[in-house]
Amino acid sequence: MALTIVLLFVGSLMAGFTTDYNGIEQENLEEEIVVQYPSQATSPGHVVFGQYISSDNCGHCSKQGGGSDAHHSIKQNHPDEYVYVTYMSRSFGDTDTAAAGNVAPYNWAWTASGAPDAYFGDRTDQRQSGANSAYTTYDQLFSSGGGMHSSVNDYGMT
Repeated sequence: MALTIVLLFVGSLMAGFTTDYNGIEQENLEEEIVVQYPSQATSPGHVVFGQYISSDNCGHCSKQGGGSDAHHSIKQNHPDEYVYVTYMSRSFGDTDTAAAGNVAPYNWAWTASGAPDAYFGDRTDQRQSGANSAYTTYDQLFSSGGGMHSSVNDYGMT
């Protein structure tokens, strides 16, 4: 019995030593392009904050070039100047749900239905509803500063 346990132990150690020699070649995958067509937005000269409302059953929100692709294409071209969050609801007809982030103490100031919808600068007057298929839906709002003051880079959190 003791000899069997010792053989099992030594065998398991030997298996660990030989894993580098088992001949299975690692396959390297190519990186997939996340957004095919880059944004045409120009730099506003400061950070812009965006909030994107989407839903599970919104085909236009996730179609190629649609809402989320349009935000991501700006983020790719301006990684240090664009920050956005996405609120995902279950239905575009009811976007102010707890699943989308409408929970206390958060004050949901956005529309209660309709997606895709985007707000910039944490303001309700800087809004873009809908999305196009050219990846440029939010370019104009971003390029114009997204409703944020030009001195926004002077502030920070510690």
